[in-house]
Amino acid sequence: MINKSGLIQVYTGSGKGKTTSAFGLVMRAMGQDWNVLIAQFMKGDSSVDRVYGELKSCRMFKNNITIIQSHDTVPYKVILEHNKDDEDKVLVREAWLSMVDDINAGKTKKNVIAQDHIEEYSQPYNMLVLDEILGALNLSLISQRTFFDFIRTMKEERPDLEIVLTGRIWSESLYDKIKDIADLMTDLRCVKHYFEKTCSTCKRSFEFRSNYCPNCGAVLKTVNIRKGIEY
Repeated sequence: MINKSGLIQVYTGSGKGKTTSAFGLVMRAMGQDWNVLIAQFMKGDSSVDRVYGELKSCRMFKNNITIIQSHDTVPYKVILEHNKDDEDKVLVREAWLSMVDDINAGKTKKNVIAQDHIEEYSQPYNMLVLDEILGALNLSLISQRTFFDFIRTMKEERPDLEIVLTGRIWSESLYDKIKDIADLMTDLRCVKHYFEKTCSTCKRSFEFRSNYCPNCGAVLKTVNIRKGIEY
């Protein structure tokens, strides 16, 4: 009998902790021997000097976790409205299609029958994490129709699948649509943050790890990030 307890969890807002919350759920799922598929949109870095800490951690559970990153073949880039380009849309689209293929195929595992024979088999994923998907929707790097059609299909065909969505939502209409499909929605508010900056051009303040204001694109004073904390 299929367990129909899969729900949709959403972590959004201006505060730090969205991806952190999602990966906390992933670590808890590892304690229950779940299979987890993680798709990170607008994230990745081709530099060997900067590998996200969560990727290193997940490699310890490679028999249970699969990770797809849209931007793992290009240099690190904070994608905003003023600097997104066609390549970003292509990379996000390719990551999305890979995610859909993987969630339908299931987690490939290996069973050692003998020293000279390894049998491969597939198990369904128990959890799907779409990290920064809400930001990708905001920037129209993936269409809302594609996203909501997929969610609808998963709820019909995989009612047991736990789905976790993260990212910022700037659009009120998108916020309401996401709220409608969510079973749990947490809006993380930044009370105080060492990354908080005030743009001298548009006067808006942000908790944003970027050289540029996400509102107007003006240059901001940089703040050093720390290995093991920010990545």
